[in-house]
Amino acid sequence: MNKHTSQAEQVYALGETGANLDVRQQSTVAAMAQVQATLALAYEQRTANLIALFGKTHPNGAGAFPHPMLEAAQREIQERLGF
Repeated sequence: MNKHTSQAEQVYALGETGANLDVRQQSTVAAMAQVQATLALAYEQRTANLIALFGKTHPNGAGAFPHPMLEAAQREIQERLGF
């Protein structure tokens, strides 16, 4: 599962209660939330790329990648999707 999503939400929540933070701290918290959100998007893009890789075939219908590579991709996809 994507841990960066929950971390971004936690940091964002901290920033929402920014009454106890000075301006520099608020800026730091905002930057931290942006970093975690960006990492969450990268994680999801990697998952999409793995799914696309898994579906690649040659025009003759044979798999485009060696079998062990597809097995590793399938395991990672299942882990990322929580299967």
